[in-house]
Amino acid sequence: MDMTAALLWQADLSLEQAQKVVADAKEKVLELFPDKGETFDLIYGSRFRRILAEKYRLQ
Repeated sequence: MDMTAALLWQADLSLEQAQKVVADAKEKVLELFPDKGETFDLIYGSRFRRILAEKYRLQ
């Protein structure tokens, strides 16, 4: 997840591409830990939303 966060900050991605990176990260987590979607959302979802909001000036 740290690599995903770094990619979001450092790569020159469109908002749609960045959202796809987050979706792909969640998909991978659910492959490894099928019943941990809620945990992902609580821990990493807010982190990734904050990054996207700051980088793309979303509200």
